[in-house]
Amino acid sequence: MTVAHTFKYADALPRVMVETSTPEVVQGKFDAQVDTLISLGEVTMTGAASLEIHLKSGRINSLELELPEGVNLLSLTAPSLRTYAVNPQDDAQLVSIEFTQEMEGQFRLELSYERILVDDTSEVEVPTLTVRGAEVEQGRIAVEALSAAEIQPATTEQLSAIDIKELPQQLILRTTNPILLAYKYVHADPPHRLALNVTRHRVLGTQEAVIDRADYRTLFTRDGLFVTTAHFVVRNSRKQFLRVQLPEGSRIWSVFVNGKPENPARSDGDDEEETPSVLIKILNSTRGFPVQIIYATEGASIRRLGKVEAALPRPDILVTQSRWDAFLPAEMRYGAPSTNMDIVRVGAPVSASELEAEFARLGDAAGAQQALEPLRITVPTSGVHYAFEKLYANQSDHDAWFSVPYASAGGAFTGQLANLLGIALFWTGIWLSRRGDARLEPRRALAVAGVGAAILLITIGFYHVSATLPMVLSVLVGLGLAARHGKAYVAQLRHSFADEKPQGG
Repeated sequence: MTVAHTFKYADALPRVMVETSTPEVVQGKFDAQVDTLISLGEVTMTGAASLEIHLKSGRINSLELELPEGVNLLSLTAPSLRTYAVNPQDDAQLVSIEFTQEMEGQFRLELSYERILVDDTSEVEVPTLTVRGAEVEQGRIAVEALSAAEIQPATTEQLSAIDIKELPQQLILRTTNPILLAYKYVHADPPHRLALNVTRHRVLGTQEAVIDRADYRTLFTRDGLFVTTAHFVVRNSRKQFLRVQLPEGSRIWSVFVNGKPENPARSDGDDEEETPSVLIKILNSTRGFPVQIIYATEGASIRRLGKVEAALPRPDILVTQSRWDAFLPAEMRYGAPSTNMDIVRVGAPVSASELEAEFARLGDAAGAQQALEPLRITVPTSGVHYAFEKLYANQSDHDAWFSVPYASAGGAFTGQLANLLGIALFWTGIWLSRRGDARLEPRRALAVAGVGAAILLITIGFYHVSATLPMVLSVLVGLGLAARHGKAYVAQLRHSFADEKPQGG
């Protein structure tokens, strides 16, 4: 301790009497620098304040801060902090801070607080703290927006606008969002005040994931089972599942994500009797990764005469480019395809090795073969190849589809017989209606012609049976009728000339 007094003595016994008294505590004098970052979100306004205390003389073992009412103090950190308490006082809140020792020199406090915003409020007051007992208090305020909101100053009292570069680096580093407004102030009476006009805008959704390319390979069998392997190249930022709506009557055989097998899930709410929406858990990666789906669709059997019809599945994320390769049985004759996609290849014959190579291009031919074996589906030794492409195939209101008419050798013969019957009935009805036979009403004759025309429409229009034979027969019948009527007309002309010739001439 410090020596306060000194004495000396000789022979006499020394005696000292001391009277003690408690010295008067002198409050330290200090200045305060407050730097505040105000973050405006959807429902809250958050403040992060950095408070620097500079003791010019004396010491302090406590500190009092003042916050506006309606503000929730979230955290407070300080060196040698014993405790702090928030007490309401009039129209403000008093934050009482106690330290474990007397503080001197310079030290820093960090605070965070928030205020809940009212939905229908377009003008909001910015809450900032003040330091009680500071001889000089000055501060800087920065404002940022965490949502799609347009911010303009409504009221600025005792504030001076400053450039963003004048803010301290530690305040700028608190956020990655642009700082929209910046001010500085010095404690004055009346105190500073900042109010903001906030205009909120509706946030537009963006693509969380995208399929850069979708490749489909479909093998059509005679018994009506269509096996499809779909290969997607996916880039994903936030999406958890890829939802795929399969064509009606489809069943999943296997799923692979980035080369690893994945168990798909059925979307909640789907009826067991209906075609499900398949949920596939995908990676969170902006680099493209493969997703492969193998599924089978039950369709109509390919018999003697008919149409092959199929549609693509519909993923729930954007597909940039789609290609569909369809392989049909080679023993059939096929007509021109109908589709809402761009036709790339029509009716090209392919061998078994080419078929195998096409399916191997999707990256897991072995997996596809293992899926085929339990159902005993035999890959044909040859086939007919059709190819279709389309940009943004899943953005249309209608599914991507195609249909191809087909006929076997026997089916084509049956179709031609039906054509013969139809053309015969048609021209018979026309002939009977022109003949004017009293035993047959004209309506019945026209009905016979209508039945023939209906048969032709079905065979040619629906089954796409060749129209060459009906056309040739129609031309022949037309020529025959023209020749007959022409001959009768010529005879009639000769007879009329003979009647007009003068007697004896």
